[in-house]
Amino acid sequence: MKHDFIPHIDPTPELERKECRFFAFVLMLFLKFGAVIFALLVWYLSDFYYGISSFLVFYLVIGIIRSKLLHASIPKLQQEYHYNDHAIATWYVKRVAVCE
Repeated sequence: MKHDFIPHIDPTPELERKECRFFAFVLMLFLKFGAVIFALLVWYLSDFYYGISSFLVFYLVIGIIRSKLLHASIPKLQQEYHYNDHAIATWYVKRVAVCE
């Protein structure tokens, strides 16, 4: 029991520049509402059932993209914790994108 300890958890970084905050906001909107917007667009252009099926497929694709962004930007010791879309976008913009 002497070796049980809680590792240091880095807080979600703050973005200083407006361009960085805007890019993180757009990325968060894409992760949160991308599947719905894409499905509504497909539904409007073709058919209701194509819209539903494209929503299901794009929901899976967004989940894969979210996972890739999480593993590419958040430190290894913190990847097991749950992060919302805004935190994932902020970590990604701060560590991987041009806003370092």
